[in-house]
Amino acid sequence: MFLNQLKLTAISKKFKTYLRQLLAHAKRERLIKENYATSDFVFYTRDKNHKEIKAMDEEQAKTFFNTLITWPNIKEKTLLLTLLLTGFRKGDVIGLKWDDIDFNKAKISVNRSVGNYPKYGLIIKEPKTEKSLRTITVPNILIDTLKEYKTYQDNLKQKLGDYYKDENFIFSKEDGSLIGTDRPNAWLDEVLKKANLPHFKVHSLRHTNITLQITGGVPLITVSGRAGHSRTSTTTDIYSHFIKTSDSNASEILEKILEGNDSKPKEKSELSSLLQLKKKLKDLGIESIEACSNDDIVTYILVEK
Repeated sequence: MFLNQLKLTAISKKFKTYLRQLLAHAKRERLIKENYATSDFVFYTRDKNHKEIKAMDEEQAKTFFNTLITWPNIKEKTLLLTLLLTGFRKGDVIGLKWDDIDFNKAKISVNRSVGNYPKYGLIIKEPKTEKSLRTITVPNILIDTLKEYKTYQDNLKQKLGDYYKDENFIFSKEDGSLIGTDRPNAWLDEVLKKANLPHFKVHSLRHTNITLQITGGVPLITVSGRAGHSRTSTTTDIYSHFIKTSDSNASEILEKILEGNDSKPKEKSELSSLLQLKKKLKDLGIESIEACSNDDIVTYILVEK
């Protein structure tokens, strides 16, 4: 009885998701005026039992990034770097086309997603929610890497000629067709092994991107928008632990600002160094700092060393 209820709940949830996506597509095609299956019109109960978030901490993320930017395979490097620096879902990244990149403004848009279904194989579909259709600004290092990868792909197209099935997808097989959704998993495992990091799933790169933004003090509404969450409350529910950590850090920073603890020691240290410098220069026969030359400063440093 209990198992049957679970199955019915799962079926009901999938049905609601499919219906919401179907009506979202109909709205974009201007077949209907409103999508009455969205949270604006229907109350959806929140799932409080979210799975534990597994994300890299700051040091692990830096190690992974530094290993990745020197990775020899340009395709693997570009795809994994895109996942890390955008926070997009794996299917969204595989579904990216070159038309989705604005190189001048350093922006990337999500307009489609790719899913792998046992009976049907790779299917190009609508993204998870309406908010998943989004455009975000990305770091320049990702834009530069994408440019480098595009040059590689253009050369490959030229070599293969008619054999290459050019559908404008950024990440494709050697013949231009879509790569499988399992490919990034193997590529990630190789980079993690090289970086001496523990095992992480591809989706952990999305979690890492979002948690680094939260702990870095990026406004929650911005984090939620970049993540493509349908509501800000989705972000707070899933990443509540990291929000609490960020809140604690914010309290400490605020205390330092108001009490002046962050600036006084630095000022005192700089003043002490200046007085020592003036005394040493006076011993060398120089009455003022303005009168000294670069050689005098070098002499002072060498003496102190």
